[in-house]
Amino acid sequence: MAVSSQAATTLYFHNTASPIGRVVELSPPGGCIQNSHDWTYKQLNITSPPTLQAQTTYTHTPTSTAPSSNSYFPTQTTSGGQYLVFLSGPISAAITIGTGSVSISLCCAESATALNAFAGVEIRRWDGTTVSGTGLRELIVNMDADSAECPTTMNARTKTQTPVNGIDFKIGDRIAAFLKIRPNGTFGGDSSRTLTFGIDGDPVTVCDSHITFTENISFSTDINNAGTQVQVP
Repeated sequence: MAVSSQAATTLYFHNTASPIGRVVELSPPGGCIQNSHDWTYKQLNITSPPTLQAQTTYTHTPTSTAPSSNSYFPTQTTSGGQYLVFLSGPISAAITIGTGSVSISLCCAESATALNAFAGVEIRRWDGTTVSGTGLRELIVNMDADSAECPTTMNARTKTQTPVNGIDFKIGDRIAAFLKIRPNGTFGGDSSRTLTFGIDGDPVTVCDSHITFTENISFSTDINNAGTQVQVP
């Protein structure tokens, strides 16, 4: 039974674990991405963070090696760390997503302007009937937040973009979003400068991160519908 829908749909990044849990990456989209990291699944849903809720931050210390356009943001700084994926609840009615614009607002901060880091997000379909791998499937959009790099104090970077093609979602599928890093010109990572993302904070009193789709999307109660995927407690 559908529990939520709205005309245009805003999904907020939350620090709460998804019922999917943590899944070993067996067949990532486009082949192996940044070695064989596990994915840590957090919730992406229409519930706005409550009033006065403090922001949750994730901080990463990049090395001197410039990240590529496919650099996913980790949950920790150590080599081999898990990468963050935010998952919506299961889609409750078949729909094509990405036929209209997608707007993002990402809160970020770099410790020094010399880091030269863009914040971005990659949004994909997650197959609710998969039996191997993570279920990550077709790309909806891969975009930087704004044409400016992250500021040195926590603030939102925003952008609106229209995907090239809409992606068909069936009942049980989910929307998956990755936080990403991309260098702006000469990358200034030196193992001391940091990049921080902020999520799950009161959007009125602190910066908050969210995605807005043009489509009216309905979701079912969020349960673990991961099928027979390999699960790691």
